[in-house]
Amino acid sequence: MGWGIGGGPAMAMLAWLTRSAAVVAAIGAMVPVAYCGGSQTVAHATPGPCATSDLQVALGRRIDHFTGHVARSLEFTNRSGTACALAGYPAVWFVTAPGGRQVGAAASRNPGPVRRVMLAPGGRAQAMLVLLDLPYFGPRCPLRPVWGLRVAPPGRRRARYIALPGRECAGHRPTFMWVGPVGRAVLI
Repeated sequence: MGWGIGGGPAMAMLAWLTRSAAVVAAIGAMVPVAYCGGSQTVAHATPGPCATSDLQVALGRRIDHFTGHVARSLEFTNRSGTACALAGYPAVWFVTAPGGRQVGAAASRNPGPVRRVMLAPGGRAQAMLVLLDLPYFGPRCPLRPVWGLRVAPPGRRRARYIALPGRECAGHRPTFMWVGPVGRAVLI
């Protein structure tokens, strides 16, 4: 009788062991583990969305690109005493003043993975903002003075304002600004 790897009883035994291990693993996943020390309840509260009033919003360092674009991080810092969460894309556009009129089109979404970011008190998250940095957009896009940016956190209507004076395209199309989803803060 051959007991080698080539076949016969050895292959039958290997197949049986493989099936048995799979069944034991599946049953083990379904059977609760007994705890002899009594019952314990562990509550993991999921933080709710960050309120705009609890967030500080600022611009990170400017990164120039040779293609006529400038990248800046939008930094969200939790100023409250409790944890909160951000997920999705912030809304961003140029304005004439805090609470003032919108100038040009809002930032388009730059595709990226959307993840829920938990912010402990003092914790930070970032979204990447990319701006076209050209002095002239053509006759179909007149330049208007802007005070800065209006930034609404993901899922929020209330916004924070960031000073970023300049001149921007007053037309509603095309878009000259893109924003990515909020993610964990990195040093930029």
